[in-house]
Amino acid sequence: MVGARQFDEQEVIALALDVFWRKGLHDATMQDLATATGVQRGSLYNAYGDKEEIFLRAFDRYTEQFLEAAGNALAHGDAATRLRNFLDMVITNMTSGSPPRGCLTTRTALDAAISGDAVRQRVQSLLGRLEQLVG
Repeated sequence: MVGARQFDEQEVIALALDVFWRKGLHDATMQDLATATGVQRGSLYNAYGDKEEIFLRAFDRYTEQFLEAAGNALAHGDAATRLRNFLDMVITNMTSGSPPRGCLTTRTALDAAISGDAVRQRVQSLLGRLEQLVG
């Protein structure tokens, strides 16, 4: 069917997220995304427009997952336990993957200096929401 996506969007975004997490927004290429997702570059362009739009969708997914995990870590116990749980979650988040992926929020914040407004707004929103959770 013409115009219908021939791929699972949730899967594509999850795979793209891993590429961006390892390489960053600016170092990842559309070919990297096509290779990782198994979707041709032209189909990615047709579906999303450009690499930054794919990144924004992937970063939104990451934000929701990260904030949910942070909320869960901060939900139970005394202040020391909640803080320990939160730090354990953050360390696990940064050291998972092979090789370890690092902190996507930090990588994106550094890339945001040379990115568009939408990327900067996403980083600021994530940090603001995280501050509310911790506060």
